[in-house]
This record gives sequence, C-alpha cells and structure tokens, in this order.
Amino acid sequence: MHIKNATPDVLPVNASGVYPLTLDFFVLSSGVNERNIVAHVCVDGRMLPMKRVSQGHYSYEYRMPSDCTSIPYFFEVNYSRQTDNGLQHVREKSPTYHLSLSDHYALGLDTKRGTPGTVVTVIGRGFREGDMIYVDDQVTETKVISPTAIRFRLPSLPADRYYSVELANAQETLPVGTIFIDRGIIKTSPRALEIPKGKSVELVINLSSPAPGEGIEIDVTTDIPNAIVVPDVIIHGGKNSITIAVEGAESARGTLFLRADGFLETAVPVVIYGAELGKK
Repeated sequence: MHIKNATPDVLPVNASGVYPLTLDFFVLSSGVNERNIVAHVCVDGRMLPMKRVSQGHYSYEYRMPSDCTSIPYFFEVNYSRQTDNGLQHVREKSPTYHLSLSDHYALGLDTKRGTPGTVVTVIGRGFREGDMIYVDDQVTETKVISPTAIRFRLPSLPADRYYSVELANAQETLPVGTIFIDRGIIKTSPRALEIPKGKSVELVINLSSPAPGEGIEIDVTTDIPNAIVVPDVIIHGGKNSITIAVEGAESARGTLFLRADGFLETAVPVVIYGAELGKK
C-alpha cells in the first residue's frame, strides 16, 4: 500500500471548527501519471474529494460538527498504471483511522534555548493544576500561571544538545517541542584565593541563573588536595549563589576547579602561604 496517513491522531480545538485530513501517496513507477491520481477521504459514509496540495500530498478541510469531538475516517486512492498488458486501473483503500480533538494542548515554547535554571514559558490551552513539564523524561520545577501558560525551570543536564519537552498529567502525555541547553557560567568572588596557612577565607560562587528546584551540585576538585580543605557545595533551588569557607592546610600553590552539569568549568588560582611560602 502506498497510502500514508499524515493526519495526527489528536488535533487542538480551533475556533473555526475546520480540521485538515491529509495523506501522502507515492507510486514509484514510470507507468503512473501523478496528475491522474484521484484521492478521497470517507467520513460519515461520504466519499469526499481531496485536493492535491503538492507532489504526493493530498488534503481535505473537514468541518467537524459542533457536537462531535472525534471521527473515524479512511482514505481511498484511484489511479491508472501502464503495464506490458495495457492500462491497469488500481484502487487502494487505507485502514480506518480516528481523529480526536483536544482542548488541552501545548503550542510551543517562548524560547528555543537556555542555560540550566532558565525559566521557560509554555504557551497552550486548557492548562490546569497537576500538569507538569518534563525535559528528557526528567520532571521540572513547574508552575501553572493560567489556562494558557505554564512556566518551568530548565534542569541541570549536560549542555550543548537538544532535549525533548513534554507536558504530562495523570491522564496523558503531550509533546511540547525541543529545547537546546547551553552551558551556564560559574563565577567566583574573589577570582583568586590567597589563604594563610591554617586559616580559611570565604569564596562566593555565583551561577548565571538560579538553580532549578532539585538544586545544583558543584564538584570542586584541586591539584593540591593535601593543602586545601573545601566543603561539599550544593546551590539550592531558586538560589544562584553560595558562600563557602576554603581552608589552607599547608603551604602550596595550585588551582581549584569548579564543575557542574550544564556549566563551563571555572578555575580559581590558589596560594596558601606561611613562613616558608610568601604571597609572592
């Protein structure tokens, strides 16, 4: 069979009540003149002629009855094929499909990319409490603003790639689109540390946007592990900074490396000085 249904199973309700029923139809044969292909869609027992929109693509604008939210339909395509035995008339009939209308759907995102923690708005219709936004199957910090808008915060995921976005509740899961996660930036204040041996100094770590609800763990490593003491670092959801105490255990020079999913690595030069190692 050469018929391919190009109509979604579910379409959003619109004000005009008109919905396109579409099919793709290709016959890879030099004996078929596409201009002679005739396509119909059968709805309510009526065979309705379809319009050729482009090569191999046919459509019919169906006006849904006001009291109806779903319909069964099938396609029928007739064409002639030149064979060695003469002209052959062919009729192809598709299986029966079903189209349903929904007043609960997402039209898209207000941005196509962002860094972890970025607030993104989903535009649609019929949003209600219990709706949640998922990015790459990971639930996000979601807030229903109105029946036509939902906001969510991008989770901390590996950057430089696209992720699928879905709207889900207990009854259904609907596609929203895709979003590209760019690398966020980790900044520190100060940019370099000078620590007296046996003492500690404060280091402020700032993210380019507030952390998502689950928080962001900052992985802090160093090339002088015996000379420096750093606590575990987690920036909690809704916050974009944290202040930590970095302690100098013995005289040394080195670097702190700050890493997190979806963020560029940041390097902080460190000098721990005592009698045997001055600041310079």
